[in-house]
Amino acid sequence: MLGVTATGTRTLSRLVSAAAAVPHAHPETVAVSAAVILVMLVARRIVRRLPGALIAVIGEIIVGRAADLARHGVAVIGPVPRGLPPLGLPALSLHDATGLLGAAASMFVVILAQSAATSRVYAAKHGETFSPQSDLLGLGAANVAAAFSGTFVVNGSPTQTQVADSAGARGQLAQLTTSAVVVLVLLFATGLAYLPVAALAAVVFLIGVQLIDVSGMRRILSVRRNEFIIALLTAAAVVFLGVQEGIVLAVVASIIDHLRHTYHPRNSVLVKSPAGHWHATPVRPGARTEKRLAVYRFSTDLYYANAARLQEDVTALTGHGEPLLWLVLDGAAIGDVHYTAALVLTEVIEELRERHIRFVVTSIIGPVRRQLDRYGISAAMGHDAYYTPGCSAGGIPRRPPARPQARRMQRNQGMPRRAETKTVELGGTRRRGQEGSDGPHNPCTGSAGAPERPRCAAGRWHAHARSGDTATISGYRGPTLGPSSSRGCQKTSDGRGSHGWPYPSGERGPAVVTQG
Repeated sequence: MLGVTATGTRTLSRLVSAAAAVPHAHPETVAVSAAVILVMLVARRIVRRLPGALIAVIGEIIVGRAADLARHGVAVIGPVPRGLPPLGLPALSLHDATGLLGAAASMFVVILAQSAATSRVYAAKHGETFSPQSDLLGLGAANVAAAFSGTFVVNGSPTQTQVADSAGARGQLAQLTTSAVVVLVLLFATGLAYLPVAALAAVVFLIGVQLIDVSGMRRILSVRRNEFIIALLTAAAVVFLGVQEGIVLAVVASIIDHLRHTYHPRNSVLVKSPAGHWHATPVRPGARTEKRLAVYRFSTDLYYANAARLQEDVTALTGHGEPLLWLVLDGAAIGDVHYTAALVLTEVIEELRERHIRFVVTSIIGPVRRQLDRYGISAAMGHDAYYTPGCSAGGIPRRPPARPQARRMQRNQGMPRRAETKTVELGGTRRRGQEGSDGPHNPCTGSAGAPERPRCAAGRWHAHARSGDTATISGYRGPTLGPSSSRGCQKTSDGRGSHGWPYPSGERGPAVVTQG
């Protein structure tokens, strides 16, 4: 653009060299550069999609030929070989391949990062989908074709993409048109020899300036300071060190930032509001979801770096506050469990078992469930320790009772409804039983319509509280109760009744009561 030669191998050294040579700039070359920039800016101002760069380049070709700019000291492209490139196997020896291996690896990194970033940015700009697999497949095929035609390495160029985007290109027709124009130029055009190099430099310079997204950097700074620092370090590394070094630095810094977040996950304890909505609260010593119950959500994958955090949180929940009987791990955010983390989780389960705390898991996805099966964790917990939201059992709170109107709609639609507590009277003695989904419990025959339920002898009654429902057993005075048919229930000898372990009488939990 200035008609001077900059020395140095790095961007900064070349910039310093060019700045020092400004007093020796070539006037005609500077005029060509200024004319190209002016035409592009004016065209952009008049009609945004007007191809200002194409107009400027064609104009400079005409001026270069008419005014013979090369004779005035302006550097031009010079003769361009005509015709299509010959096809054939590349002349590549083992010695050449060894020498090119480092450069090829560097180009691979640059192509991978630059092409993916360019595609992602412009897809987001226009609300389109982005498929990195399709892009890489296309770039790979193009580079294979380039190997047999002597072509330069093919890359997703940000500058050329910006030129096409500013001209209104949105589909594959733009690329097909560009390919057709290139073929026509190679076969028939002869005017490229008069195109000043400064004109191309000015086009690339102006497009590069447009690619600097200052507003985007400000948005990142306002919402995500860590990512702003990574972006700033990457830009500085590209300027002062080089493109390859900048990309490597960006990848390493991003990995470190990701590991920092997963090392300190924002875990929480789920608490139900009076309105029946779940809220995530920070993990603090002795936090509880309900009395003797804590639902603990781990907010990322479990691996060696954050497994200790799981152990620390469990210790904080179980070692403080009222005695904990149920600890529920909400695994909705867990997508993978590493081997080391599985060992830690096994230790946690064993420690909880020794303290008589039941450990169960909810909201776990299938692949993670299979991982836990392979690690032996499912066997350690018991295969009945997995719960699905909305179908809870064994003392995990379910949804609040349906309103009368909702219950009527469920009955009309044949849907099961939540069991309700009701009073059963036998021989003047009032007992509290439950009304199930298929009708009220009959004191002797059980639920109305229940098939093949054995009839009890005269003077006997029972009430079955479904898993997750509240069973209230009050006012009973009688002999020792027999063992209940509900798994995990135990009998008592204090005359209060049998209750589902570990919940005492009158609190949440499965309960089957039998009087004889």
